[in-house]
Amino acid sequence: MKHLAIDTPVMSEAEGTVLLDELELHLHPLWKKRIVTKLRELFPRVRFVITTHDPLCLRGLAPDESYVFRLNPASEEIEATALSILPGMDVDDLLTGGWFGLGTTYDEETEDMINELSVLSLREDALKVRGDAILPEHERVQMEKLSQDLRDRLRGFAASEGERQTLADVARRGLAAPDVLEVEAETLQARLRQAFGRLEE
Repeated sequence: MKHLAIDTPVMSEAEGTVLLDELELHLHPLWKKRIVTKLRELFPRVRFVITTHDPLCLRGLAPDESYVFRLNPASEEIEATALSILPGMDVDDLLTGGWFGLGTTYDEETEDMINELSVLSLREDALKVRGDAILPEHERVQMEKLSQDLRDRLRGFAASEGERQTLADVARRGLAAPDVLEVEAETLQARLRQAFGRLEE
């Protein structure tokens, strides 16, 4: 503001380009959600180029204003990919989407439980597709225990479409198991919902 005031003391009339690295530093989460909108209001004629590692700071961006920069190991060049922020996206959608690349936001122990249950669920589906026998008793008991433990641990687990998609993605990685056949995404999601006791009417 001191620099912009050299040309005009009225910030609503100031013009220029401002580079801000790590916008999220030292900001309360509430401020992070509001910072982009407030910068627009206070400096309507200033162009901001901002970097951040915090999904809350993506609030207030227009659909065509978000880019992800990554190093391409093959070419050793930085590549920019435009990824639009859509209204209504929650923080988990952003963290597990293309912006930050996380597979899930759960803690490692919970993620391991989800992975284990997903692999067992896929194995059960594969046996049904082949017409083979059901899962061995010890694996069925393990599935029931994992399902109950996750229901107790995570109230409302897999209640949203975003969470179901994350679960499906985790489960698809389990398809690498040698004795599991690939199944359709809808079948996968239905099986996972059933495993968590959230089978829809």
